[in-house]
Amino acid sequence: MEAETFTLPAADGQVFTDPAASGGAGLLVWSTATASATVTTGAVSAITVRARGDQCAGAPLLTLSVDGTTVGTVAVAATSWTDEVFTGSWAPGGHRIAVSYPNDFMGGGCDRNLRLDRVAFTAAAPAPVAEEAELMTLPAAAGGPFPDPTASAGAGLLIWSDATASTTLSAPAGGHLVVRARGDACAGPAHLSVALDGRVTFTAAAAATWGDVTAPGAWPGGAHQVQVSFTDDYQGGGCDRNLRLDRLTVQPTTPAAPTGGHLFGLSSAGPDQGISTAQTTAAGLGRHLDVINFYQAWVWGTPLPVAELRAVAAGGAEPEITWEPWDPRQGTDQPGYSLAAISAGAHDAYITSWARAAAAYGQPLMLRWGHEMNGTWYPWAPAVNGGTPAAYIAAYRHVHDLFRAAGATNVSWVWSPNVVQGQPTPLAQLYPGPGYVDVIGIDGYNGGSDVSSMGGWRTPQEVFAATLAAVGQLAPTTPVVVNETGSSENGGNKAAWIAQLFDYLATATPVSGLFWFDYATTGQADWRLATSPAALAAAGTALRGW
Repeated sequence: MEAETFTLPAADGQVFTDPAASGGAGLLVWSTATASATVTTGAVSAITVRARGDQCAGAPLLTLSVDGTTVGTVAVAATSWTDEVFTGSWAPGGHRIAVSYPNDFMGGGCDRNLRLDRVAFTAAAPAPVAEEAELMTLPAAAGGPFPDPTASAGAGLLIWSDATASTTLSAPAGGHLVVRARGDACAGPAHLSVALDGRVTFTAAAAATWGDVTAPGAWPGGAHQVQVSFTDDYQGGGCDRNLRLDRLTVQPTTPAAPTGGHLFGLSSAGPDQGISTAQTTAAGLGRHLDVINFYQAWVWGTPLPVAELRAVAAGGAEPEITWEPWDPRQGTDQPGYSLAAISAGAHDAYITSWARAAAAYGQPLMLRWGHEMNGTWYPWAPAVNGGTPAAYIAAYRHVHDLFRAAGATNVSWVWSPNVVQGQPTPLAQLYPGPGYVDVIGIDGYNGGSDVSSMGGWRTPQEVFAATLAAVGQLAPTTPVVVNETGSSENGGNKAAWIAQLFDYLATATPVSGLFWFDYATTGQADWRLATSPAALAAAGTALRGW
């Protein structure tokens, strides 16, 4: 959030230009006063104020307050931009942020002032979801709770014969299931197997002392039955093999993110699905990539590109595949890829081959099937190719369920509409439901004078606000990202638009990530960040606090 957007009495300071500031400008506070703004955030664990001071008989002080409560005061002794970090815990929602300068001084030929660049928010790590094992369902003849002061709640669950303990856990997508267990060894260790919704995900030997065993793959999101089985009961030779459980936890995975706590991703062109291009672009921006998206059309019949998935993961990012059921050479009239054909099983062999390969891959993977379905330019859109909204939902669920049946619980499902302006099908008619959507990814562009069908040059708010409101009503607790965006260079100032986009999304929306469409599209526009040095520099600056 740029400090120059804060409210400050005109008599107490002003906006000033500074090429070293994140938006090319900052806020100068020259008398004892408070600059304030209201911002909507997710859960926050730290607030960073980027500031510098004009020194005069000592450093200016900076006091941060949130919702009227003082968080802390620091002396800003640096004369170049420096991050001042305040830690705490703030709930999701709207907050009043106030930055005060309490010790103005002028004398001896100098003038003490406080200068502010921006305020950024660090997203709080999500809380783990846990259940004590002694609360699980287990046949009475097979075991029961037992006291143990070393267990997490002072008790555990003892399983003394081959049997299964079960429970239901509900947690957001993306974490990992962790089982804390130990075994009574007898002619070998006790073994446990863990099943999710009836499918065994892994088997492991239990250690003699409490230890964590982590299931492979990502938690799929939502409520799921978890079953822990003792598979090799044995008694003989004066000993008795048993399995003991302490607790089950869905431990969230917090993605690497900069000070602002948001994700950043790219879709790029190149021979290796654009991965190398994206990584090179990110290096030039000085920003780690959290997500790399690439595209796969069904007509090519290619297998799941596991080598590319591993290359993305090796670079510290999560791969996302935009999976397109069509032949891109044939337009929208493609009966072989109709929604009805997909639901009827015409492509089940191909879908299942991907699903099994995804399960075998086992690492987090975002899958964006049938994106921009509310438009008219793809054959899976209900407005063309004989489709209907109900048929789209049925086809989406059919593909999703084949992956679930194959055990691909590591896949996060991205439902990705185009921005709603002028599109024929309301989003409420196309939403597959909370059990089928882990992330909502919105596509929206500023076409400028290059793409008149996009409405001319539009501000970021004009592009995204209506769609964000619509998806907020459909799925208020589902994470939202901008999955594709870009801007033309023609019709306005692209560098300024990029800065405005990041600021708008960070300060006025619940969006948790932005993935730039870094392509030059024939017949449309050159959407790439590097269309001009100014545009690239604006992106690099904005990403410092994103």
